[in-house]
Amino acid sequence: MSAQIYQISSLTIENEQVKKVSNVKNIIIATCGMLLSVALVLITSRMPVENETAAMFMLTCGGLLFIVSLYMFINKSKKFIYTPTNSCLKHYVIYVEQSQLLQAERWAADGFKNSVDFTTRSDGNTRFDLLLSEDRKFAAIQLSVYENFRYDPCGKVGYLYDAEVESVKSLVG
Repeated sequence: MSAQIYQISSLTIENEQVKKVSNVKNIIIATCGMLLSVALVLITSRMPVENETAAMFMLTCGGLLFIVSLYMFINKSKKFIYTPTNSCLKHYVIYVEQSQLLQAERWAADGFKNSVDFTTRSDGNTRFDLLLSEDRKFAAIQLSVYENFRYDPCGKVGYLYDAEVESVKSLVG
């Protein structure tokens, strides 16, 4: 059985133990939000002309609720699962100091096996994309560098299992 390929930011996952599944809770919430927004718009169309301010307020709220619900339906309706433990994966983006690029490249070439301390930032040209399971039994990590107006991956994706995950825990705290 071949592994499915998933693209998350600049991280490309190709691992048979990672699956993308429907997030039923978010789908239900988004659907209810869309139905409520349509109901608000329909109620607004039936309101008398004297309630112009209330009608405009309800119409605006209905439109905003529809946009938020549509965003949630499109972007939050799927989640990634680490199948051996059935644990959800969370995506982290960790920016590090540009001066530590050489150290980050060496760590990536080493397969992300040993724990390394980095100075993190709120943004920057060097970053790690990390998928970490909630039970901390699986991690996928990729080093990326900002060039030509996008983050390009450097090296291969590192897949870490069980005790090896300790080396990336320091990045997320």
